[in-house]
Amino acid sequence: MNFSGLSLDQAPPIFVPFGFFITASILGIFGSFHIAFFDYSYVYFHFITIGFFGFVMIGALFQMFPVMIGIGVKKVLPTFYIVFFSLLLGLICFYLGYTLDNHIFMALTSLFLISGFLSFCLVFLYSLFSSSTHHDATSIAMAISLIFLTLGTLFGAYILAQYYIIQNSTFIIQHSLHINTLFFGTIFILIMGISFKIIPMFWVAKDYPIYCKKFILPLITFLVTSFIFLQLFGINFDENIYYALFALPLLAFYSITIRRLKDRKRRLTDYSIYFLYTGLSLGFIGALLLISKNFITIDSHIFLTLFGFGCVLSYIFGLLYKIVPFLCWFHLTSKGLFDIPTIKEFIELKYIKAHFITHILFIAVSFFSIQLASFLLIVSFALLLYNISKAYLIYQGITKKLL
Repeated sequence: MNFSGLSLDQAPPIFVPFGFFITASILGIFGSFHIAFFDYSYVYFHFITIGFFGFVMIGALFQMFPVMIGIGVKKVLPTFYIVFFSLLLGLICFYLGYTLDNHIFMALTSLFLISGFLSFCLVFLYSLFSSSTHHDATSIAMAISLIFLTLGTLFGAYILAQYYIIQNSTFIIQHSLHINTLFFGTIFILIMGISFKIIPMFWVAKDYPIYCKKFILPLITFLVTSFIFLQLFGINFDENIYYALFALPLLAFYSITIRRLKDRKRRLTDYSIYFLYTGLSLGFIGALLLISKNFITIDSHIFLTLFGFGCVLSYIFGLLYKIVPFLCWFHLTSKGLFDIPTIKEFIELKYIKAHFITHILFIAVSFFSIQLASFLLIVSFALLLYNISKAYLIYQGITKKLL
């Protein structure tokens, strides 16, 4: 691994990213449990999207901003507490509002979720743009992703208001605007920007080609921006054509990343890379099917499985199994400790292997039944929770010996 240029000088305390990671796993279990035993509701699904995807993404950025791109987050601890508890309270109100059919809780949901996400985006964007640090493709991708996250959050809040608060509004926002802004604009661009740094660093692979940073990133940004513009101004267009256009940068990025991982210098057995290969391969298939939508009818739940569960969830799992042990090891070595476990010893290989097998079974079953597959998803998130918590407890046990 190549850790040159990394520094903890401006990094937050380690409980900040781990607070998000551990909570994300718990929320994932909660959402999966309700999908498995009750119904496949949009509310329960948001415990996986906001609760897991959102919390993991935010926790990772709290650490990556200062460590990987050298930009300190302004007022990091107040920001952490505001963002963490606003989002958590927002999800709790979402659950209560749906369960009790209570409009007040739904209004509070919008308030808390907007407060959490916008506070996060504004602080991080301000930290980014007020810094004198040279902005590379990763920091630019992060900035673009945060801007789309801001828009996607506002679109989602308005959609919620359409159902519970302003039901007779003449201005309607379609679900596709909310979903596509967040998936293509936030999640895909953020994953791509992070990969520019993490793939060469953790897997000792070649740097991404210049055209990936200077052509693919601007292309997907332009496509998402124009999609938002057309939707907001009510201009008629064929969404399937747009999906085919979205597929082009996806196909390019997935194929380039697979090639980078395949040609990496160190070919050790590592289940984290199997998660990445799974995500990239299923994402590639999903991108091909986006093009095929122009010619054949494809059930929307296939895209949920390929992109949401297959691509994004697999990729996040793979990155976490590198980031979590690295954080524990890096924070300990920064304290001047060297008689500590190696990076691989913070999480046992057999448990990562068990998680990978469970995850593959989950994806296979989800093609036929999301509700049935959710039983496996509960196990998957539980294994992740165990592995992350175990690594954090090892870290805490070593640091307590210094007191």
